Amino acid sequence: MKSFENDVLNILSESEIEFVRREDDKTLWQETFNLLEYQSTEYLSSRIDLLNEFNKDNYEDLFDTSLILLINNKPIGLWPLTVCQNSNSKYLSSQCSHILPPVLIPNCSSKIIKKIQSNCFNLVNKLCETFDQKNWTSLTPFLDHSYVNDWHLMCLTAGALSRAQYNIYVDLSKDFESIKSNYRKSYKPLINKSKKIWNVRVHDSSIDSNIWKEFMDLHKFASGRVTRSEKTWEIQYQDILDGCAILVSIHKECDEMIGAALITFSLHEARYDVGAYNRDLFDKPIGHIAQHTAIEELKKRNIKFYKIGRKYFHSDMPTPSPKEISISHFKEGFGSFIASEFIQDYQIK
Repeated sequence: MKSFENDVLNILSESEIEFVRREDDKTLWQETFNLLEYQSTEYLSSRIDLLNEFNKDNYEDLFDTSLILLINNKPIGLWPLTVCQNSNSKYLSSQCSHILPPVLIPNCSSKIIKKIQSNCFNLVNKLCETFDQKNWTSLTPFLDHSYVNDWHLMCLTAGALSRAQYNIYVDLSKDFESIKSNYRKSYKPLINKSKKIWNVRVHDSSIDSNIWKEFMDLHKFASGRVTRSEKTWEIQYQDILDGCAILVSIHKECDEMIGAALITFSLHEARYDVGAYNRDLFDKPIGHIAQHTAIEELKKRNIKFYKIGRKYFHSDMPTPSPKEISISHFKEGFGSFIASEFIQDYQIK
């Protein structure tokens, strides 16, 4: 084990937090995830694996320190954490992005919530001080409530600055006709046209491996190069086999795949993870029928919300690219509402 990993484990063991590392018991992580009142896809174990695999080539070392939080040896919460290292610098994150807050199972007392969150806040500061990290950022994701959560309030009370970013959601709890009535008006004839000229298929745990290979090849063709490791594809393929993701594929009459979209989901929330579309047919409504079919399928599965992606504004910092603005506008044409996520920026005193 590398010295910096030993340093992290020593700090963890000296903290006031009772825990089991996710890497030591992924089954317990999943069991605890299943108890959450709202199962945000941000806390999916396979998503942690996926993002760590995506990011590992960008750092000299990456150490997954995600914790299953315990009280009296019983699991009560989850906390995704990663330590990244480049040269002599290290920093704490959640999969190389903003630190996610600890999320707790229902019916924890206010005393336990306060204790856990205070201990976690102190641990973040201790690790960052050890790494000579002058500040850290945290993101409070959408959890299907409108109030400011305890972690966010604690960060603000401690002096953190706060800003917002936004995501597009489809409210799948509505009946399907109501969902479709929210589509951008211009989308409806395009979807109807797509149904007539292309074959659309939904692949679940019974997916043919040849379909998955065709999707990978299409992604390479659309990107113009290989952009991902084989391991990342294996993780997402396993998600489908495990029944927590679907692939929507679009085919010409000759059976050639011209587009596909991968959607991952929990009991409560789905997210659009990756798509690939034939660039020679860029002006055709392939993405329209892919999203429509995904929404229809997720509705059948009684999932509550579908997170299609970020809603970008020209005023965002950093400034989004024209491509990001364009993709955001396309996705918004399916959305039911825009939800905010708050980012807290804490300067270590």
